[in-house]
Amino acid sequence: MDIPRVAIWLGLAIVTYLLILAWNEDYHREPQPTEPVVEEPAERPDDPVIEAPEDREPAPEDEFVVPDDQDTDVTRPDTDEQVEMPDRDAETIEVRTDVLDLEISLKGGSITRADLLQHNRTLDSDEPLRLLQNDRERTYILESSLIGRDGPYSSGRGGPPVYEADQVRYELAENEDELIVDLHHETDEGVSIIKRYHFGRDQYQARVTYHIRNASDEAWVGNFTGKIVRDESDDPTGQRILGVRAYLGMVLNTPDDAYTKYDFGD
Repeated sequence: MDIPRVAIWLGLAIVTYLLILAWNEDYHREPQPTEPVVEEPAERPDDPVIEAPEDREPAPEDEFVVPDDQDTDVTRPDTDEQVEMPDRDAETIEVRTDVLDLEISLKGGSITRADLLQHNRTLDSDEPLRLLQNDRERTYILESSLIGRDGPYSSGRGGPPVYEADQVRYELAENEDELIVDLHHETDEGVSIIKRYHFGRDQYQARVTYHIRNASDEAWVGNFTGKIVRDESDDPTGQRILGVRAYLGMVLNTPDDAYTKYDFGD
C-alpha cells in the first residue's frame, strides 16, 4: 500500500473541504427582507369557477376586471389602491385531512398555513414539513377572492370580506373521502356568498368554488382571482454547506406534466 500517496490525497481532500466552508462563510449572504410580492398563477384546466344561478343574464365582458398578468406589485387588480395583506392575528379555522393540516383565515378566506403530514421537515424529525405560513418569519399564503364591480374584495368595500364558519375545526373522517368547508358572507346589498373549499382523501389539491345567492333587484357582477402571495424570505429548510438551496418559484401540476416550473418572467 502506497501510504504517502494516500496521505497526500487525504490532505488535499481536507484542504478542499475547508476551502469550501470558508467560501460559504465569505460569500453566502442571507437575502434582505423586502416588501411582499404577488405571483400570478398561470391558467390551468382546473381553475376554480364562480357558480351562479342559471337564469341570470350574463354580464358584458367589459364589466369584469381581470388582473394584469405582468403586475407584480401588491395592489388591488382593479385599482391602484394598496392591497391589504391578510391579518396575521385574524381569527382562523383549522382543517385536517389524512395528508394536510391547514389554517384558513376568516378575513378573506385565504389559506395561511399548510403542514404536509406525510413529509417530515428533516430526516431526523417527526415535525411535518410546513409549506405555507404567515408569521414574522415568512409570508407564503394562497389567496383567492372575488373582484369586479360587486365582488366583496373590490375597491371601496373596506378590504377583504370577513367570513363566518359553523365550526372552528374540520377533520376528514376515516369513513369519508371528501371534506367540505363552507365560509359564509353576506354583503350590504343582500347578496349571500359561500366560499366553499373541497378537500379529498390522499389529495394535496384544495379546490375552491363560490356559490352566490342574489336576493337584490340588481344583477350581480364579479370575477374570480387567485394568487400565491409571498415575501422573499429564504428557504427555511436550506443548507449552508455547498450552498444547497431549494427552488422557491412556482410549480404547477397538470395532467400532462406533474412538475412544471414557472419563473417570474412567466
